[in-house]
Amino acid sequence: MMKFLRLALATATIWGVSAIPFVNSVKVGDKLPSVELHSGFPPTKVDFQQYTSNKSILLIGLPGAFTPPDPTRKSPSYVELQDSLHAKAGIDEIIVYCVNDGAVMSAWASDMGVENSDANDDKGRITLLGDPHADLTKSLDMEMTHPGPASVGIIGRCKRFALYAVNGEVKYVAISEAEDDPAGDDDPSATLAPAMMNAILKIKDEL
Repeated sequence: MMKFLRLALATATIWGVSAIPFVNSVKVGDKLPSVELHSGFPPTKVDFQQYTSNKSILLIGLPGAFTPPDPTRKSPSYVELQDSLHAKAGIDEIIVYCVNDGAVMSAWASDMGVENSDANDDKGRITLLGDPHADLTKSLDMEMTHPGPASVGIIGRCKRFALYAVNGEVKYVAISEAEDDPAGDDDPSATLAPAMMNAILKIKDEL
């Protein structure tokens, strides 16, 4: 049967020119890159491609740790829906990452009450990883370059996005971004758990 896979894109106005962003960003059918992420502190170095090669994952990219709005605190949230995402959508692991170091991500996990959040911890389904050099962000072409955040010192950070991948292959991508909301703070709905659950179930229904 034919596989109908969706790529969620948005239109925006950049520097006064109407355009479709993300044309060079990661897309459906791409393989996840072999880049190094950090887990905990002292950091355990994780090859992202190897780590995700034999599992179904949700990758959640955020502009920064401790920055609003926190997707695991919005209702319903990834924390609240993690069991449903596993049981209904077949998600083995939810990986949340930012352009921060592993220590910051571990502190953020503790602050949110997310336990067993280190890589390869089989007791947890939510893993927080750091992308300290923005290697993953740049490989996915998800660097936030809008002049608004840059003007207040938010430079080299990740866009707010969610990605569904199976065995290292991208199946769906959603990005929360608008001309007047480049970081997706005001409307992150496209990248939150309910929207991703619906998208994954739709993909599975069409297989």
